Amino acid sequence: TGNVILAINMGSFADSYGLAVKKTDDNGNWYWEAAEGVSYPISISFSMAEKGGYLDQYLLRDLNRTNDRDDYPHLTDEQFANFRVIDTTGMGKDILFRTSSPLNPELGRSTWAMEALEEAGVTVIINLADSAEDAMLYDGYVNSYYEDQKVIYLNLGVDFTSEEFEKGLAKGLQFFAQNPGVYAIHCNEGKDRAGFLTAVLECFMGASYDEVIADYMTTYTNYYGVEAGSDKYDAIAKSNIVRSLCISFDVEDLTNADLKKEATEYLISIGLSEDELDLLSANLSKDAPKSNTELYMIIVICAVSTVVIAVGTVILVRRRNLKK
Repeated sequence: TGNVILAINMGSFADSYGLAVKKTDDNGNWYWEAAEGVSYPISISFSMAEKGGYLDQYLLRDLNRTNDRDDYPHLTDEQFANFRVIDTTGMGKDILFRTSSPLNPELGRSTWAMEALEEAGVTVIINLADSAEDAMLYDGYVNSYYEDQKVIYLNLGVDFTSEEFEKGLAKGLQFFAQNPGVYAIHCNEGKDRAGFLTAVLECFMGASYDEVIADYMTTYTNYYGVEAGSDKYDAIAKSNIVRSLCISFDVEDLTNADLKKEATEYLISIGLSEDELDLLSANLSKDAPKSNTELYMIIVICAVSTVVIAVGTVILVRRRNLKK
């Protein structure tokens, strides 16, 4: 007495089987139309090709998490929100962050994500999950830190190979190129769409294969307790981010590929110009400016140091005068 959901990992079931066509209206909201010659309801039958043939996939997808903060006492608030800085090779210090949604309360993490976003001084955001209209409907959006930042709303699905996704990705990265600042990328969980885009940018900026995998899998370690080096860890990485990048970069073996070159060619193929790539690289390679808190601490330290030096000088002069 329920529903069965049929899905393709990182793809579109409806497109692959010719059931429906994804459309986008003038406001950027997407919807489905029946494919030509298809009428609803549709009868579907399926059978397993072999006994146990899906067992490996079942085991690696046997992942469980809760959305209760109390169930993760070993995580910081930022880790619980899947919020972290990207510090891979070539990336500027504290310039790019990834996170779960600071808006969508469904995962119970939005409050901590919003706080982390503000603490990091993020000013430019790619929202992969929402349209502008949908984002504004979330409780807590109005008068929030998020509302005052530069945000591009892309409202994308999880089919990384679709024309719609690639066009949206290009639009988002052009936005990053045109707006210097401190950057953040998020979808809802901060896992799939944000994970893919972050990995592409890491490759583009010069990260190694191991760095890209380690960052992507941090989410699975924090959310699901998947241990680095385990069979499940390796299987998830290969099935998700490795497979997605291999398809997008059109390479068979990611470990032997020139990731910076492949990412650059991929970004050009989806619509970015060389000038835009130069701007994007320049923006992401800069260290983030000091936050107001950091500047305040520097001022306090300088002031205290000045006082200490002045007092020390006065004491020294008095001692010398006494000796005379």
